[in-house]
This record gives sequence, C-alpha cells and structure tokens, in this order.
Amino acid sequence: MPKDPELLAHQQWLGYLQPVGLVVSPPALVSAQAFVNTNIAVEHATFLAQLQTEPVAAIGNLKALLTDPGLFGWKESDLVPADDPRAKDLEVVLSDYHETLKPTFAVPDGQGWLMLLRE
Repeated sequence: MPKDPELLAHQQWLGYLQPVGLVVSPPALVSAQAFVNTNIAVEHATFLAQLQTEPVAAIGNLKALLTDPGLFGWKESDLVPADDPRAKDLEVVLSDYHETLKPTFAVPDGQGWLMLLRE
C-alpha cells in the first residue's frame, strides 16, 4: 500500500533531527496541516551569501545571519550582547583550565535565558 507523501516527508524530516525525548508524530503533523518546505532556493542563496570561504567555510557574522529577514528574521532585541549588564552573570571562570566561558550573545525568554551563543 503506498504511503501518503506528506506523511513520508514528516518521517524523513524527523529522521534528520534524531530527536531525543517527546516529539510530535508524523500523523499529528499531517493532521495539523504542517508541511515540509522543500522550496528553499532563495533562503539557501541568502545563507550562502553570509559564508566566508577562506580559509574554510564559516559564518562571518552571526548577528547578521540571525537578523537577516530572508533567513531567521530575528529582531536586534532578541540578541543581548555580552557587554550588556543583564548578561554579566553568564560569564563563568574555569580556573583549573585558565579559561573564561562567556557568550557573544544571549537570547532572553522573559524569565531567564533561552540560549547562549558564542561566535
């Protein structure tokens, strides 16, 4: 019996994620009319424009990548820079390793921090 192509697309997408813990099942995604967007040529070209290729491929400006309206479309206020007083408590000194862990940006979620980013 042939499978529904939308169901198959969701199964494939979830396979790429290799999820751990609670995830949404492919039938639930189909029922919610979610779809896997495979037409991403414009977004892919925009992403490639953000890459530096010398000496190796790398993202040259994380903030520009995240705030680009053609890609992630985050607002400037979504990124709290490391020199902001709110982010001061995020710095951790590892004296045994002579290292300081400090994010370049932090993403607030209202009550705390959702994500720490290091460029």
